[in-house]
Amino acid sequence: MNKILSISIAAYNVGDVLSRTIDSILKCQLKESIQIIVVNDGSKDSTIQVAESYQEKFPSIVTVIDKKNGGYGSTINASIKVATGKYYRLLDGDDEFISENLDKYISFLERVDSDIVVSPYYRYYFEEEKMDLIDRHDIPKVVPIKELNSVLDIQNPELCYRTSLLRSNPIEISEHIFYTDNEFVFIPLIYSETIVKFSDPIYKYWIGGNDQSVSINGRIKHYKDSELVEKKLIKSYSDNIDLIAQDFYKKTSLQKMLYNLANYQFANYLLLDKPNRKEIIEFDEYIKCNNPELYLDLSQNSKRVKMLRKMKFHFLPTFHKMMRKVVENEQFNG
Repeated sequence: MNKILSISIAAYNVGDVLSRTIDSILKCQLKESIQIIVVNDGSKDSTIQVAESYQEKFPSIVTVIDKKNGGYGSTINASIKVATGKYYRLLDGDDEFISENLDKYISFLERVDSDIVVSPYYRYYFEEEKMDLIDRHDIPKVVPIKELNSVLDIQNPELCYRTSLLRSNPIEISEHIFYTDNEFVFIPLIYSETIVKFSDPIYKYWIGGNDQSVSINGRIKHYKDSELVEKKLIKSYSDNIDLIAQDFYKKTSLQKMLYNLANYQFANYLLLDKPNRKEIIEFDEYIKCNNPELYLDLSQNSKRVKMLRKMKFHFLPTFHKMMRKVVENEQFNG
């Protein structure tokens, strides 16, 4: 049976919650139209046993890839190679899909013809037991990206790509580092031409815990990874500028993503107990040499970057104290 949707589940040490994740998909009536690809990324717990038990019970739906640890990006690369669905999207091993909306979603994907399908999602703050609906797009029909009337700001829980687009273009996600979900949003968008929205939420994104890569501790621990990802995306933008420049909204959307990630990275440097001036200057010079437009945008619109450059990247301990308070306040307020 032809599959409509391939769902790649990145599974690393999620043996205690993986059943919840997979069951959220299997509850829908059209589950035979779905391919669930569970990529065990070198887990040391019961993840592989749980995954294989589902493969044994649902062999026409569940495919298991058991591999050495390579990070989130490696799970994407591995699953794209075996994906058979018309569309492809990601699901973290400790998140869920909204089961009651999946049947309508599958029917929608079967009918639609678009490179990108976005949909609302829920942020679930499990420590506070509260849930926020994130619904930010208004694209009720398939439209060329170049004909949009606003800049795209897409996040992974909203995103679904046409599988053939991922296969027919040079899309390879970095391995052995964090923050590669940004690559999955950014790089395929370079080659995408059309987009549409499915109106109901599909994804339930669990947020909480001090060990997440977006927590202060995670940002400090993995700040070099976010630097590598931003540099890679700046290079991808530069390498494909002839293609990107033909489409104003695509160009503007990609530049906005680069701006947000660069601003985030400058904040990461300042979160370190001892910010490294040489390291920050090198990153700033990389932006200046490889994307002058982004460099100027940061000078004009980022207060932190404007101040850092004005002070010639001195007084970093003072900036560190200020940034720590800012980020703590952001996380406290969700």
